[in-house]
Amino acid sequence: MGPVSKVPSAGSTDTVGGNLAGAVANGLNSYSDDEVIKEFVDRMSREHRTLQQGFTRLVMAWLKYLSETPHYDLRNEASVEMAKKIMKTLNGEIYLPLI
Repeated sequence: MGPVSKVPSAGSTDTVGGNLAGAVANGLNSYSDDEVIKEFVDRMSREHRTLQQGFTRLVMAWLKYLSETPHYDLRNEASVEMAKKIMKTLNGEIYLPLI
């Protein structure tokens, strides 16, 4: 077996991506009810179109990751199965340009 690399924790703030992941995780941990999700969608719908595209790129990358992960349990099984269905429908093509 090869060397094990250290994987930063989900709350890592060493990078922009780490900061973003931490902010999303904190938000979901505290505020993931349907009303908050509705508010988020409403707010995102009023953001700049380039930011909307960037957010969709992020979501698609996450779905692709989920669809390929062999490690999941009952807490995220429905997400993994949904991601697999989405990726199958899209034939794995998730490219969105950054404009």
